[in-house]
Amino acid sequence: MVSLLRQNGWNNSTKRPIFASNRGKPGANIVIKLGPPELCGIIHSINSSEDWKKYHDAPSSPNTSSIKFGLYRDKETGKPKGGFTFGVLQTNKETQQKASILIGLNEDEALLLKTYFVFCLNKQFDY
Repeated sequence: MVSLLRQNGWNNSTKRPIFASNRGKPGANIVIKLGPPELCGIIHSINSSEDWKKYHDAPSSPNTSSIKFGLYRDKETGKPKGGFTFGVLQTNKETQQKASILIGLNEDEALLLKTYFVFCLNKQFDY
């Protein structure tokens, strides 16, 4: 499971972002399930620098989710700027209310994420 939480402030004294008050708020907190195929898609994206996309629409879920992982790109030129982005757009099937969260990762963070995903896949194979 992945829980994405929108930043809602900044603490100047500690130089750290503030997230806690957004926990559980619709539109500011997105939870999605990533299975082995999704983990492998993200690993492939990190290895190849190719964009990866996935669409989730489970009958038992009240939401649909569009998931993207790929190179961080300049908004105007579309050229890579270094690092990666991980984004989720979630839409409530009933109300059509949308929530979107985008997270930037530098190369070191992407390598850490890849290493953790490989670890998770290996643990799953052990079972």
